[in-house]
Amino acid sequence: MKRLFRHLQLSLLLIIGASLQLAAQSLAQQSTPSLWNFAVRAGLHVGATTPVPTPRALDHIYVWYPHLNPMIQLSASRRLQANSPWSISAGITIEKKGMEATTRVKDMQAAIISDSPYAGSADEEYSGLFTGDNNTLIRLGYLTVPLQAVYHTLSDRLLLRGGIYASLLLESTFKVIIDGTMVYDDPLLGVDQLELRQLDFSDKIKGADFGLVVGADYYFTERLGAFADVTFGLLPVTGSDFRAIPYAMHNVFACVGFTYRFGR
Repeated sequence: MKRLFRHLQLSLLLIIGASLQLAAQSLAQQSTPSLWNFAVRAGLHVGATTPVPTPRALDHIYVWYPHLNPMIQLSASRRLQANSPWSISAGITIEKKGMEATTRVKDMQAAIISDSPYAGSADEEYSGLFTGDNNTLIRLGYLTVPLQAVYHTLSDRLLLRGGIYASLLLESTFKVIIDGTMVYDDPLLGVDQLELRQLDFSDKIKGADFGLVVGADYYFTERLGAFADVTFGLLPVTGSDFRAIPYAMHNVFACVGFTYRFGR
């Protein structure tokens, strides 16, 4: 999957390069402004894949590490009319979303595999209350298609955007290290002292994400500008059969970067 992710990034860069060349040739031939606009964006995501709302069992956040989460996007937009301030934009994005956090929880409902001799199947998860520290590492790679309405203002220097996005998962890492006490619901299993137990849930991540996006572009020149986006995943990143962490975890990220537009 990592090799596929790199190939998709390279393919998108080649498409962007070809599109820039074709747009430049088209602009040289145009005598009137085009209804179509194209833009390239490159930036970094900062945020978290986090339970929403914040669970009461969360006792303390020791540290949160935002990862280097690059994104690159090619988008196309079309004005509704020649002089309309509104346009519709669609794009294709290769992006990464991830973070690492160390927290402490108290009496958090959880389900893990028990080492007790009274446990049944070796792969069966048993529920209980966990109290202790945990380190969570999440790295996700997506192919994303955003669809947005765009409002142009300040002589087309400021663009306000809002809409939806759909993402296809390309790669995933979801690992947790726990250190604490597990009190099982089953009295036969009793209490288990978990010392730096490593859990890998990478295969529990859903293959798709869907959510909302709002953002803005501000152009310093006719072509070059900066942008900022906020995305909120409406779908939990794990399926309903995931019992280890009983909270719906969503992708909540902001993205900042630079944009270059052509085709005006």
